[in-house]
Amino acid sequence: MDIGELRERLGNDETLVVDVLRLFLEDCPTHLGAIEAAVTARRLDAVRSIAHTLKGSAATLSAFGVAEAAAKLEVIAERQEVATLDSQLATLVDEVERLVAELRGLNDIAIAG
Repeated sequence: MDIGELRERLGNDETLVVDVLRLFLEDCPTHLGAIEAAVTARRLDAVRSIAHTLKGSAATLSAFGVAEAAAKLEVIAERQEVATLDSQLATLVDEVERLVAELRGLNDIAIAG
């Protein structure tokens, strides 16, 4: 994640940065859970749609690893490449876990500061 790019995009407004980070941390588990359920059920339209939403949210944060993993999952669902769904979901989960850990650290610093 490029926190400097996010700060710049938000006009260096630390309150807004913290709010955006907090909102992502609140929404991300819901999106990820919905993607996991859709992958399990092989509902490819839902996978594509939710992955697209998560990709946009991650890109807004300059969280490029999550955005890229979600984009790949979106394409896989669009192309109906069912054989690679599970492995790409695992990649997305790993990226989200790394990002959430990073955001929690940044958010703690921003709140304390």
